[in-house]
This record gives sequence, structure tokens and C-alpha cells, in this order.
Amino acid sequence: MDQEALIAGAEATLIMIDRAEDVQHAVTRAFDLISRIRKPVVLSFLSSLLREDVPVADGPPPEEPQPALPAIDEGQFRKFEAALGGARRPAILIGRGAVLAGAVPSLLKLAERLNAVVTTSLLAAGAAEGNELSLGVCGGFGSARTNKILKYADVVAVFGAGLNLWTTRGGKAFPQAQLLHCDWNAAAFERSQVNSDVRLVADASIATDRLLADLPQARDRRVWWNVDIGDIEPEELPATDRLHPTAVSRRLDAILPANRTVTTDGGHFFEFPIRELKVQDQRGFLFTPSFGCIGLGLSSAIGAAVARPDRVSVAICGDGGLMMALPEFDTAVRAKLPMVVIVMNDEAYGAEIKHLEHRGWNLDYARFENPDLPAVARALGGDGIDVRTLADLDLVEAALANLNRPLLIDIHVDGSITGEWVGLSRGENQD
Repeated sequence: MDQEALIAGAEATLIMIDRAEDVQHAVTRAFDLISRIRKPVVLSFLSSLLREDVPVADGPPPEEPQPALPAIDEGQFRKFEAALGGARRPAILIGRGAVLAGAVPSLLKLAERLNAVVTTSLLAAGAAEGNELSLGVCGGFGSARTNKILKYADVVAVFGAGLNLWTTRGGKAFPQAQLLHCDWNAAAFERSQVNSDVRLVADASIATDRLLADLPQARDRRVWWNVDIGDIEPEELPATDRLHPTAVSRRLDAILPANRTVTTDGGHFFEFPIRELKVQDQRGFLFTPSFGCIGLGLSSAIGAAVARPDRVSVAICGDGGLMMALPEFDTAVRAKLPMVVIVMNDEAYGAEIKHLEHRGWNLDYARFENPDLPAVARALGGDGIDVRTLADLDLVEAALANLNRPLLIDIHVDGSITGEWVGLSRGENQD
């Protein structure tokens, strides 16, 4: 098969190895690429090399040419700078590209200087965690408080984020704002859900450092989002027959170890833990359903547990996604990983239920009965807890105090609750 086309289509990097003497340098290059671009690297070698000895490389690998950073258009930079410097209610949106560019510390300094709120895209979740100006994730996976505040922003400066359907909340996230978009790849502007007023092709770190050098301290040090908006009432949750996924997620945020890596599988449920579970930095969150897939959360969380043993790895799965990957729980047991697997169990493929219901089709196709999941976890050598009331989460809190092997928490949530992302996917007005 055409390996190059296959790997390119997945936006990964392919390194072909044809000779045994190239192996060491190829592996070194692969790990260097992983550390810099944060994307998969595929090593493909001839099967005949399995029968050969690999010689120790003579000297370091040759240096790879680095892609040239784009030259900054001075006219566009001045427009960007003037608009941001003149903002009364500014907001800075940090995307994954800005994280990879190492721009986050400078962006937080810029926000402090301009008295701007800071928000992130979903893939940059945690980038500004702990900063007093941070609102967390914005858009379709943002909190009601965050989305209300951003409606009042008069300038939003975006660094390294794709302004897609979810980040812009269907194009309605920043209704009053002049939109400034900085990205090193001009193609990002064309893929956006909304049109930017200023488009700056630049590396986020370089652009931010220039802005810091030029823009003065804001004169008005008042916290504009409190002064202009006033109090935001906490969201009231309706009574439900089974557990409300928001209420469960809020309690889990309080009882799970703060030093954690959160991995979400795909499914209707994921909006609720994404909104409510805090992560301590941008490396504390993994989002696996990139093209709508399910079933990848548990294996990814196992990888996180191995890679970061200093943090408790927390996998959040739907019951459908977990059943697709159930053998991986045995992997976690055999590896003796003290990790947590949370199952948002609605006894269905929840997302499919929402779409079938919307079309008036038969819902039975997406409903099913599950085995006793905590019992299955115990049979495989882990621990399991059944959660049907909020009080049952007290058992979880006690178990977490002595976590020494995989713990599965089967939470029976109310599938009639509909996440906001479902309406966004249909183009429905969220206001």
C-alpha cells in the first residue's frame, strides 16, 4: 500500500528505514519530532532488518532543517496591535498551536498588561489553569459563566486556535467582538467558522513578544467582566430520574485527586466532565474522539498512566465505548496501574439516541443492556463500584484514598439530559 499517503492523511510523520545502520538515527529523530510537534510518528522498516544487528551510530544524527517561520506583515501586525491595545473589554483565546509554540507564558503576561480575560480552545484546556484571569475553555464546551462573559468582549485576540464550530459556539461565541486571528499557517483562516477582522500570519510566540514590547499597561485596572456584567447566577439543575451528569461531574471534580490526567472517550456524555473537571495544565487533558470515534479513551488513559506515573490517570467513558475496549482493562490490571475508569452509563449509545430521536426513528437500535461492570472489573483483578446516587460517591472517595490498582466506577446517568453540543452539531441556535 501507499504508506506515505496513508500516514499523511492522518497528519502524522512517516520515517522509512531501509538499512540497519539508519535505525538509531531514525529512532532518535522520531522522539525529537514527537517532543516538538506533539503528533504521531510512524517508523516503517523492512522486515528483513529483523534478522540483522543494529550497529551503534557514529556520532549524532544529522540536523533536520527546521521550517522557516513566516515573515510578519507589518501592516497587519499594526492593525492587530492597535485593535488589541484600544480594547475596553479584551479577551485572549489560546489554542493548541500557541501551546506548542511556547507562547503561553507571554500570552498570560500580555493578558495581565491589558487587563484581558483568558480563555482556551478545547485542545488547549488547562493552559491558563490557576491564573486569576482565566475563564477556562470557551465555546461549545465552555461553562455558562465563560460563554456569558465572552459575549461582552469587544476584542478577542486568537492565537493558534482553529475557530471551528465548537470553539466559536456555532459562530455566536463573540457577538460584539472585533476578531483578531494570529496563526503561522494561513490555511487556518480559511477553515474558520467565522471571518476575522484582522488576520496575522505569524508564530504565536514571536507575535506575542512583539506585542509585549509595544503595548503599554492598561490604565483601567478594574475587572471589567465583573463591573460590566454583574453577578452570574449558578446554573440550576433539573430533577432527574437517574443521576444528572453535571451533578456527578461536579462531585467527581471535588473528590478525584487534583494531580490528574483526564482522558475523555467519545460519546454524548463527554460535554459534562469536560466542563466540570479541572486539569492543572495543558498536559493534563487528552481528547480522543477527534473524528467522532468512540472506544479509544481507555487505551489512551493507560498510555497516560504509564507516561505520567506522577499523576493519577482518569479515563471517562460511555458504556458503549467501554464495551468496545473492555479487554484494555485487563491490560491496566496486568500493568498494575493505579488509575480510575469512570463509566457514564446510560445503557445506550447516547449520541445515536439523540440523533435517532431527532429524526423520529426507532431508538431500540441504540439501546442495550450491560453486564455488571463493577463485577467484571473485579473478575479481571481490579476494583469496581456501582454508583446510583450522589451518596454512593462517598464510597469512591474512600476507595481513592487507597488506590493501588485500576478502579472502575459505574455511574448510572440520566440519558434524557441533552448536551449543548448536540444542538450545535445540528446548527441550532444556542441563545
